[in-house]
Amino acid sequence: MKWMGNRLRAIRKEKKGTTLIELVVCFMLISLLVAGVSQMLIISMRVYHDIRDMNQAYQVADTLLDKISGEIEGAQVGVAYVTDEENPNTATLKIEDDNKKIDLYDRTGSHIYITVDEKKLLIYYYEVVSENEEGNQKVTRYETVNWQYDENAYMGYDIKELSFRRSDDYPPNVIIVTLTLEKNGTESVSRTRYVECYNFHDALDFAKINGGK
Repeated sequence: MKWMGNRLRAIRKEKKGTTLIELVVCFMLISLLVAGVSQMLIISMRVYHDIRDMNQAYQVADTLLDKISGEIEGAQVGVAYVTDEENPNTATLKIEDDNKKIDLYDRTGSHIYITVDEKKLLIYYYEVVSENEEGNQKVTRYETVNWQYDENAYMGYDIKELSFRRSDDYPPNVIIVTLTLEKNGTESVSRTRYVECYNFHDALDFAKINGGK
């Protein structure tokens, strides 16, 4: 027992306090650990915001493309309009303005065109005119309408480009719609839809589709 007591006293004498160098090294290691964790958190938050922004962009693009596709799918083939009495144009669906505008008769028979105005989707409904009962006077049934989504629907995004085209790789009644969105002039997301005009069936119908190639 005496030997054990002497040994414990010797150990106490040999034990030293923490040195300044050890404290500095400890604080450096803790600082490195905190910096590493902070960097990981920053990267994680950046990835989270990127994914959130991407999902929002896809949501906006899909909403716009759903509206556009719905109008094009229901385009009417049996309605013909004349743009020039000397040179009648029987096309009922036209892609114009360097593929940036599509002109058609929708499922209700209304004459419309779809394009971009001030970086937002615009669906323009033409004035609807009909003859009165006596047949000697034209009467306006509906005024022209500019239809657009509310600003909040865009979630801060703008339309950078909207194009309509056709391709020889697909049937003539398939319209390829490409929509590109941007945010703050930097981030951009593109989506493409292949839209079939279900009311255009045969060669005579296909002949009433102009442009887009």
